[in-house]
Amino acid sequence: MEEDVSVINTVKTGDSGKFILRPKINDVEVPMELDAGSAVTLISNKDFRKRFGNIKLDPAHSILKTYSGDVIEH
Repeated sequence: MEEDVSVINTVKTGDSGKFILRPKINDVEVPMELDAGSAVTLISNKDFRKRFGNIKLDPAHSILKTYSGDVIEH
């Protein structure tokens, strides 16, 4: 399995205290909120299609659960 490695050059925080990262994914800058407690990072289908409409998505085989244990449907 190939491992993806990213370098974060910029981290910004606004008045809300949230840290916003701007990683490049396939040479497209994608603003994301940093959540150090999250095991995964997700992007909505709408945002994915807007930024990467030409890339084919493969079905996910992971089962994602909320903090309370509820399964996230996909």
